Amino acid sequence: LSLHDALPIYTSFNAIGASLDYTYLVKNTGNVTLTNVGLTDDRIATLTCTPTLPATLLPDATISCTASYSTLQSDVDAGGVTNIATATGTPLTGPAVDDSDTQTVVAVRDVSMTLAKDIVAPIPGTFNPGDVLHYEYTIKNDGNVTLKQPFTVDDNLTTVTCPVTPPQLLPTEELVCTASYSITATDVANYSLYGTAVINVATAHGLDANDKDVDSNADTATFPLGSSPDLEITKVGAPTTYDDIDQSIGYTYVVYNRGNTAIAGPIVVHDDKLGDITCLAEGDILLADDPDLSVTCSATYAATTQ
Repeated sequence: LSLHDALPIYTSFNAIGASLDYTYLVKNTGNVTLTNVGLTDDRIATLTCTPTLPATLLPDATISCTASYSTLQSDVDAGGVTNIATATGTPLTGPAVDDSDTQTVVAVRDVSMTLAKDIVAPIPGTFNPGDVLHYEYTIKNDGNVTLKQPFTVDDNLTTVTCPVTPPQLLPTEELVCTASYSITATDVANYSLYGTAVINVATAHGLDANDKDVDSNADTATFPLGSSPDLEITKVGAPTTYDDIDQSIGYTYVVYNRGNTAIAGPIVVHDDKLGDITCLAEGDILLADDPDLSVTCSATYAATTQ
């Protein structure tokens, strides 16, 4: 007794639900009649055969069968489908005979994870030390292979928390991780002096179905966006009139931050008569979006005849 299990027309697949169609040929290669001839496939429960099984096969006679198999996610994860077909028959005398054939259809696996990082509400309206940025990191299974826990995200500025459920991500499924970051005085100083915003870079990690490491793309988020730094100054002199050479006139300068971004010192007033007057020392910060906050400095000018 011999069995030939033919490969499907398509010798590979890349998704669940792919239909793999098999043909089987069972032949009595002996010289005695076989009865109760049957055929099984370890992957497929229903086979259609001509003649119908169980059958009787004369020498050199054959049975033709067909069957279809719809691929599962576990097949993609495993890298293919291997099925074993077994034909059996019973001669009039002697032990039963059998033959088996094995076929493998390869899965084209695409192990892929993507990460999208966003700053989410509540988004600060200012850029002050202590303002808190809230982040969401969306991990997506962008391939065709199951990804599984633990899912983690590395961020160069903050610690990210990822849920421990679900235990796995099927293709197209997503998981959201979270983190927060408090703006520091150094962030504000770097932005004021050098235009360097808060930029953090994140990368996600997980495992594939075979426990191999999977890494995502790196994604960034930048804050502030659309900032509008704006300083306002008022200047008051006293007295408002003078009548003597070398009479002292005192000037008071009040500087307000009318923008939405804190300003790091030094803040210097340039006066065409008195030169530069420092109102805010280096390392100090004038916060944003508070009309009551300001820095004050003063200078004295000696009147001349001019």
